[in-house]
Amino acid sequence: MQGYFQALFSCIERVLISLKVKHFVLPAAHEAEGIWMNKFGFSRIPPEEVSYESAIVVMVRAECCIIM
Repeated sequence: MQGYFQALFSCIERVLISLKVKHFVLPAAHEAEGIWMNKFGFSRIPPEEVSYESAIVVMVRAECCIIM
């Protein structure tokens, strides 16, 4: 059985793929970088490949979430 985070991450990944997202930029603390890279398969994007002009920035703030 998948953990809740893994199930949520899988759903988010499917949505991003359906939207044809090429890069998902995730700011991470240096201490957490290994987790994102080793556990979830993220990799560093060279700074010259990061284009903020064509990026869509999404901020989500949830007051409360109920998952059943």
